[in-house]
Amino acid sequence: MEYQDIQYAKQDGIATVTINRPRSYNAFRAQTCEEMIDAFKDADFDKSIGVVVLTGAGDKAFCNGGGNVLVTLCDLAIASENALQMGLVNAVVPQDQLDVEVKKWCDEILEKSPTDIALAKKSFNIDTEIIRGIGGLAMHALKLYYETPESAEGGNAFREKRKPAFCKHVK
Repeated sequence: MEYQDIQYAKQDGIATVTINRPRSYNAFRAQTCEEMIDAFKDADFDKSIGVVVLTGAGDKAFCNGGGNVLVTLCDLAIASENALQMGLVNAVVPQDQLDVEVKKWCDEILEKSPTDIALAKKSFNIDTEIIRGIGGLAMHALKLYYETPESAEGGNAFREKRKPAFCKHVK
């Protein structure tokens, strides 16, 4: 698959999927999701890959709107100090140390047995497999929301640097 919305690279046991839409603060669309799914499947089937890193291009945002949903689907999350303080991450580091910290965590994971990690992940997720359904519901709800006049007003207000007038758009 040829990627337009993401960048995908593999090196030293690490697959990196980068949402590459910095002009929209890495907001994803259907095309982005399809590309991420393809890259994740490739990494999953590549036995030389022990860690997958999901990141966003630029230094403004990981992923606008749907980023919090993506984080809840990840095993671990590391963010810079400019990220939302919602308790969704395992570590917060200064912006200039983010790549170094991610590499440190990746190296530590790569030292472990891939089979042990796979078994541990499966055992941790047995009672929370419902999250997959919740993730699907969240993606569907997000798609429906983006098709509303309320969403359009929010986007227009953001681009026009004004406060949104949501009440007149809600029916």
